[in-house]
Amino acid sequence: MSRAVFYNGSLYAESDCAISPLSRAVHYGDGVFETMRSSNGCVFRLSEHLERLCSGLRLLRIPLPDPAQLAAATGALLRANALSDATIKIIAFRDGPPGPTPAATDAPCVLITAEPMDHDSRTRSAAGVSARIVALRRDETSPLSGIKCLNYLTSIMARLEAADCGDREALLLNHSGCVAEGATSNVFVVGKGALRTPPLSAGALPGITRAVVLEIARTLDLACTESDIVPEELRSADEIFLTNAGAGIMPLTMLDGAAVGTGRPGALTLRCQTAYNEIFTRETKQRT
Repeated sequence: MSRAVFYNGSLYAESDCAISPLSRAVHYGDGVFETMRSSNGCVFRLSEHLERLCSGLRLLRIPLPDPAQLAAATGALLRANALSDATIKIIAFRDGPPGPTPAATDAPCVLITAEPMDHDSRTRSAAGVSARIVALRRDETSPLSGIKCLNYLTSIMARLEAADCGDREALLLNHSGCVAEGATSNVFVVGKGALRTPPLSAGALPGITRAVVLEIARTLDLACTESDIVPEELRSADEIFLTNAGAGIMPLTMLDGAAVGTGRPGALTLRCQTAYNEIFTRETKQRT
């Protein structure tokens, strides 16, 4: 049976949902997206995701959707697909015909999809992943580095470069030679019992899970700074972990073919991972 999707105010069978071949999303990637995770039918940090979505649309000068309607549509989609633990993606893109100068429109086009959570993949990620510092750079001077733009080519090309070497994730430096982020993740480095993560000014995305880790550090009274990190500091780190909404906290156990620390998830990483999982479970207890 075809899974349901939400498109522009209505639920459709996935096989019946037709997006125009003249769509600006197809022609230019003229929009933004959010990837979220749910449990018990409740989306974790939904309001934060919707706030970031609207921030990206605002930057691109695309009319904003009603966040309350997006939240309601997401809940309806989960119920229509009888999904509890799911990966949800909201895509919002500019309406109107193709052309380099967009026409004024009243509202964006919105597509929402939901897939069953891949628990096996999450389990593998939680046990440790490998990454490689790639040649491609993140442009820290571009405002687009701070939003989840549909034109995802930098991350895709970075992932391909890492995959060519057998690695799961790609780490991107910025034009100053400092660590910006992973292709699909934020980066945290552990040294001498303290946490560090690249600042947003380095080209890092304002990740929702990144923000949760910063909360955890304050709650657990862990030293944590946002400061520039150079590749040599990654290679000498005691621990490294990556964060994103789908996987949560992922220990980075191999970098550029060499072990990070002991080559196993470190104590501080596991402590943050446990705290994150507790927050996730607590906030997604009740179906919405």
